[in-house]
Amino acid sequence: MVDVEIVGEGAAPITVVNSAIKLREERKQIASKSLTKAEYEVIYCVFDVEAPTPHESLANAVSKAKDNKLEVILSNPCFEYWYIL
Repeated sequence: MVDVEIVGEGAAPITVVNSAIKLREERKQIASKSLTKAEYEVIYCVFDVEAPTPHESLANAVSKAKDNKLEVILSNPCFEYWYIL
């Protein structure tokens, strides 16, 4: 079964990563007490990369995400651009 949860967490990449880590821990606790809920197998953090000057926390966020086994997706040009394609 696939369980997709989309959570918007503002613009700062480090905020997205910190929220993903927190959500994974919360889900782990829920799953330990549930017969129907499982831990998340994969968590993706999606960042808009506004080249040539990406957000100042992007490098730290990507590093922290990888250290915490979160998948990183960089959208360049920005995500909104893909709507018009």
